[in-house]
Amino acid sequence: MSVVFMPESDPPRWTDRAGLTLLDLLVATCVALATIAAVGMALPPVLDVARAVPEATDLQQRARATEVVLAGLIGSAGAGADLLGHGPLPQAVPAVWPRRVLVGADAPDTAWADRLSLWQVEARAAQAPVASAIAAGTQSVSIVWHPACGTHPSCGFRPRDLVLVHGRNGAMVVTSLADVQGLLLTLATPPDQTIDLPATAAALTARTLSLDAARRQLRRADDDGTWQPVTDDVVGMRVRYYGNAAAPRWPAVPGVDTCAVAADGLPKLGLLGPVPGPPVELTAADFIDGPWCGSGRWRFDADLLRVTAVRVALRLQASSAAVRGASVEWFAQPGEARRAGQEVRDVELDVFVAAPNLSRAQ
Repeated sequence: MSVVFMPESDPPRWTDRAGLTLLDLLVATCVALATIAAVGMALPPVLDVARAVPEATDLQQRARATEVVLAGLIGSAGAGADLLGHGPLPQAVPAVWPRRVLVGADAPDTAWADRLSLWQVEARAAQAPVASAIAAGTQSVSIVWHPACGTHPSCGFRPRDLVLVHGRNGAMVVTSLADVQGLLLTLATPPDQTIDLPATAAALTARTLSLDAARRQLRRADDDGTWQPVTDDVVGMRVRYYGNAAAPRWPAVPGVDTCAVAADGLPKLGLLGPVPGPPVELTAADFIDGPWCGSGRWRFDADLLRVTAVRVALRLQASSAAVRGASVEWFAQPGEARRAGQEVRDVELDVFVAAPNLSRAQ
């Protein structure tokens, strides 16, 4: 028996080695630095968008909501005592005033571009003819029952109601009711002028809009209540008025000389342009040069009876100064933004409303 001896094999040798060379490390480092640089360049615009988009959305939403509010308030102005068959308010007294007339009342012979007051008698509101002439300083007003009063003993009037008592010659008073007893109304503030017959008493809805420049707010007051904000960050407001070039035909009483119409029915005011023709713009000077209707606190320029449309221009800004740039052309109040991607420019809102009741009064 033979034995064969096999030679011992050599141990395996590894030909592949794990690890990186210096060149590999340098390439990887360069790639990482390039990636970081690219991300760093792309990140600021992303952050700008993340900050600017919410501000821009808020600004646009405030602009749209403000436009809706203004259109609604101006569009409903001028409605008169419908249950009595009367026409719109401007057939007797103005429905649009270029000043504050109740809350924070301005002087009667002033006109402003950053505020206005709007009057109307709501549909089926309390209303009744006045029974007898009201002397200046008299607080008691007797009214006449009419079918629209129904079963209500005071024709719908209640204490603390805001009421307008006016004649057909421009004389009037606006005040709250201190007391109501049947067909006898007691005014909280007596008229400072005589109100002759025919005259009407009606529950009034009065709305005042005004720019508070210090708070940068458009503010609103209903009737004689407190101011409430409509929208914030308002940095500019201008109210403009438009009306007929023809002279007002109201207030008029047959055979009686009024502030706007002579006893023979001819208008006293002149033409402001061709008739028929397009509406003309009425300036602040037109509202303070007379002729004047009524007297005392409630006197008014007869040209206010021409108004048929109102145009309100507002400038709104973003709330955060971080998205307002340095250019005074685009920003009423410049801010901190230094790149175009950071900026949310001011929005200029232009609302033009032709109120149906104002047009019907002409």
